[in-house]
Amino acid sequence: MPNKLPSPQTVVRELAEAEKSLDPFYLAQRWGVVVVLESWHPATWGEYDRRNVQIYLNKQAPVSLQKILAHELGHFWIHQQGFQLSRKEEETWVEAFADELDQSKTLCITKA
Repeated sequence: MPNKLPSPQTVVRELAEAEKSLDPFYLAQRWGVVVVLESWHPATWGEYDRRNVQIYLNKQAPVSLQKILAHELGHFWIHQQGFQLSRKEEETWVEAFADELDQSKTLCITKA
């Protein structure tokens, strides 16, 4: 069983220290997550497929693909770490993670 779930702010701060970029597309590539762009009814904006380690993004969604990808990467991170949350708890955490990632992108330390 993993330790206590860290806050989204803590995870993003640690990512900023460890990665060259906080761009969600960069993180997906670094983490080996395949990102698939598709078009479907905009009721669903994105979907994380745990079994195939893929994230599907809806090109017709009314928000940015980066924001959707950041949200879905939050699901990926939680599952990779072995946390088991209720759907409501997980959605709350990943939305905060996506917001924090978006706000912190410009603060990431560029590494040589």
